[in-house]
Order: sequence, then C-alpha cells, then structure tokens
Amino acid sequence: TIIGACAPFGLQVSLETFFWANACVDSRMFHLREEYNETQSTGQDIGLVPMADMLNHRSRSDPASCDWKVEKQPGGGKAFVTRTSPTGLCGGDEAWCSYGLHPNGHYLGQYGFSLEDNRRHDGACPDEAHVTAIVTGSDGQPIYKMFDLSIGNVDDAKGMLSALRVHVGIDEEKQKNLNCSSNTTDATRQPKFPLPICSTNERAVISHLKQSVETALGRYKTSLGQDLALLALDKDSGGAEATKSLALGSIRRNSVLIRSGEKHVLGHWLFVCNAAMSLLNDVEKGIATWECYCEVLATTLTRKESIAPPPGKAPAPTLPA
Repeated sequence: TIIGACAPFGLQVSLETFFWANACVDSRMFHLREEYNETQSTGQDIGLVPMADMLNHRSRSDPASCDWKVEKQPGGGKAFVTRTSPTGLCGGDEAWCSYGLHPNGHYLGQYGFSLEDNRRHDGACPDEAHVTAIVTGSDGQPIYKMFDLSIGNVDDAKGMLSALRVHVGIDEEKQKNLNCSSNTTDATRQPKFPLPICSTNERAVISHLKQSVETALGRYKTSLGQDLALLALDKDSGGAEATKSLALGSIRRNSVLIRSGEKHVLGHWLFVCNAAMSLLNDVEKGIATWECYCEVLATTLTRKESIAPPPGKAPAPTLPA
C-alpha cells in the first residue's frame, strides 16, 4: 500500500526494516489524550515520548511505578507529565510505569517480555485462554464461536454463558431465555445478561462448556504441573540441570509462562464446570435450591483467584460460597 502511494519507498526501505520500525513505534507509543477512552480513540492521538518510552513495566500499585498524563499548561499548549510516588523512589532508583493489565501473551507480542508472576493490583491473574464452542445456527448449520476465558472478569464470563444459554440450550427453552425479564434494556439501552433459566437448560450449557475446555486443554503436550516444574528449575545450577533450565527472557521460558497461564485459566473453568454440575445434581435431587445455584455461580464468577486445586491435589468439586 505504501509503495503504491510512493514508489521510491520500496527502494529505500526493506520489508524487514519496515517491520522493525513498526515494532518500535507499536511497542513505545503513548495515547496522548487528556482523558483516554479506548472506544473513542481514532488512532491519530498517539505519539512517541522520548525518555518516557524508556520506562520499564511494573504494576500500577507498585510504589516505584510512575503515573503519567497529558496536561494543559498555564501558558497554553499541552505537556506529557510524569509523576513519581512521594515515597516510592530515592535518588538513583529506577523509575517504572504500568503498561496496563494484560495477559502474558499480549506483553510478549507487544513488548517482548512475559511476567514471571502476572498479577493485577487486586491479586487476580489477567491471563486469558480461548475456547471454541460449536453451536447450531438458526439454519441448523454448526457455528464455531470463540470465547475468551479469564478469572474474575465478570462481564466476559456472563457474556459467554449468556451466548451459550441462547445457542446451546434445548429448543423449548431458547425462546424463554430470549424473552426472560433479565434481557430487557436499562436506561442506557444496553442489553442485560440473560440469567440461568432452569436446571435442564443450564446442564446442557455447562456440559458443552466443559467439553470445550477439555478440548482446549487436550491440545497441550504438557500439563500445568509439568510447566510449573520446568519454571521452578534453578537457573544458576550447574551440570545437567542447567541444560534443562529456561533462562530468564528466553523464548522458551516466555512460551512456558504463556501456556502455563492459559492452563491455569482453563483449569479454573474446568473446576467451575465440574462444581456447577455437582450443584445442579443437588438441585435436581432437592438437596439444594435453584436460587442457591444461581447465587453461588454468580459469586464464583467474581472470584479473583482460581478455585481449582494446585497440580497434584484433587478435592471434591464444590462451588465456594
């Protein structure tokens, strides 16, 4: 496209150099707006800020992490202002800033690194995994729908479950789901999430989700336990152990960090599915109420930590209140 608009460009810049320059800009750009809103960004409000683009990443909650924003100046114009915490830094200390709360896959693709312990300020892990659910369209043909799974992202979880309740639920329940009172619009005209309808419909949904999660986990050649064992190897040990270790910053270590984060998320959701099926069994036996299931599931979706047991341990599946 560029060469079509300016033919000499192809003679002056190789494709490899263009990729390099594009990566430099993409990994160092700032959104230069006083109030940044991603949905309103036009792509023309970004720019490079010398010196500020040298700040490495740390969580926003870290005292050594700087805040930055674009501010209007008294004499007119605007300035990119960086402020450190009054107690977070001393003379000679390195200053940091937050690159945002992202999965390790985003950090690696955008910035070239992965975090050893990727956690948000509230303790939750922002890593994501992806599952593909096969649903039936209105014409009876299969539709492949991909969903992003995470831990503690309530909106994404509700959106996924709502879509499955409409597309996977048994036929006689689908219309009920679409017409239920929870699907009305509020004052902002945004549709609300359909709630669970009945245990039969919900069982079909959870069973389908469980199968999708198991399929995603089955694509990996190693388990989460094996990945954690690899990451725990002493990087400074000598002899045979050193040849097995994954050096910090290496492509192999980054790959293991990303896939272990994905397995951590999938393991959480597999445990949620098993626990939900167990509670649905109790509902159908009269041991638990339907209202109890809805309340416990909703509470579980807000949890910031995985409810799955650590590798090697397998307690009876229950949804914690």
